[in-house]
Amino acid sequence: MNKRNYIFLIVFVLLSLLLFSSCAKKKPDRVKDLINDLDYVDKFIQIEAAEELAELKDPRAVDPLIAILSDPNEEVRTAGVIALGKLKDPRAIIPLIQMFRDESVGVRKNAAAALQNMGFETIDPLIASLTDPDWRVQKNAAEALGKKEEPKAVVPLINTLADKDTEVRQAAVNALAMIGDPRAIKPLEQLLIVEVKLQNWDIVEDIQDALQALGQAEIYYKEGE
Repeated sequence: MNKRNYIFLIVFVLLSLLLFSSCAKKKPDRVKDLINDLDYVDKFIQIEAAEELAELKDPRAVDPLIAILSDPNEEVRTAGVIALGKLKDPRAIIPLIQMFRDESVGVRKNAAAALQNMGFETIDPLIASLTDPDWRVQKNAAEALGKKEEPKAVVPLINTLADKDTEVRQAAVNALAMIGDPRAIKPLEQLLIVEVKLQNWDIVEDIQDALQALGQAEIYYKEGE
């Protein structure tokens, strides 16, 4: 190789390296672009961004997704909840539990589903939520604990059987049935007597189903008896 060709080769290599370096620097950051889209005025763009961020599973998306949980649009909040459930980052546990207060039933249900899919670190916050002043938080926490079939939740759920709200008591009954711990039998039998006197027949039926699931085969009461 003559000197001229050698110099040409060196120049070519240097230019190629500079071009490659320039392209690398200009390569778009998809996650960053999607995070920016979460603040867009169009709900469809926000929803698509949340869905794609969930698939990319980049931890940078967690805080921006938590931020859209306060979006005025129900569909956007739902997309944020679902995405956080897929990311399974512990930072999202408390914000997702707070979504149990949401005015939308759909958002609340998706928040519960998201927490059910997350790991053991959700248990203690969910148990603590059984005593929340908002009945919706208590109800969804009980449902989530039941679907996790978490034995640690049995005693707190038994305590929840005394709650003043019927829907909360009913959620606790069903959760105890799913967990299947025999410690719940006597408290459920005691609650059954109370609910029959109050003629709360929906919860009476659920209690009887729970007792059957726990090995107590007898049908105790029917409406009108």
